[in-house]
Amino acid sequence: MKLYVNEYRKNKRKEMLNQSDIELSVKAEKSYAEKLFDEVFPQCFSIASRYTKSEYQSNELLNKALSACFKHYTHQKSDVFDHAFKLVFEELFISELTQLIKSINNEYFVASTVHFKGNTNEVNNYNLFEDTGIIDINDAPLEVIYKSLQQLVPAQRLVYNLYVIDGYSIEKISQLLDSSEQTLKSNLEKARYNFQINLEKNLRVFKNGQAL
Repeated sequence: MKLYVNEYRKNKRKEMLNQSDIELSVKAEKSYAEKLFDEVFPQCFSIASRYTKSEYQSNELLNKALSACFKHYTHQKSDVFDHAFKLVFEELFISELTQLIKSINNEYFVASTVHFKGNTNEVNNYNLFEDTGIIDINDAPLEVIYKSLQQLVPAQRLVYNLYVIDGYSIEKISQLLDSSEQTLKSNLEKARYNFQINLEKNLRVFKNGQAL
C-alpha cells in the first residue's frame, strides 16, 4: 500500500504541476510547489479516500481540490511546513473537497433523502451523541474502514467524516455544508447506524478472505 501511494504521488505531482491552471512561471515557485505537494499529499490522499465513494472519484476530486488549494500558496516564499501550516492547509483542502462533493447534484441531493432503515425497537443504541461503545474502528483494518465510509450516501459520509473523524463542530459543519443543525444531527444519526452495518458486513467479508 505504501509503495502504491508513493508511486501514485510521483505521477500525480507531475500531472498536477503541469496543469495549465497552476501558473508556475518561476523556477523557485515550481520548486516550492513540489515541496509543498510532497508535504501535504499523504494526508490529503487519505482524506479524499474516506470522503469520496470510490477510488476513481477520490483520484478525480483529490486533483481538483489540491489544484484549488495550490492557487493560495504557489507564490509564497517560505518552505517551512510545520504542524500549524499543515493544519491550515488540511482545513482548506477539506473545504474545497466538500464543496466539490456537494456540487455533484445528482448524487448529493438525491441520495440525501435516503431514510434511516433501522428498527427503532432494537436493543442497540446508535445515538451518535451518547458513548455506547458500539463502534470500535481501532480493531478494523484500514481498508475495511474506508470501504464502510465510502458506502455511506454523500450527505451522511460528509457529516460523519467532518464530525466524528475530523472533529468539526456542528455549528462549523452547518456553515460549511449550508445545512441546518437539525438536518445534520439527523444525518449523523443515520450515518452512525449505517456505518456500523457496513463495518460489520465488510469485516465478515474481509475475514473470509473475499475482496471488498
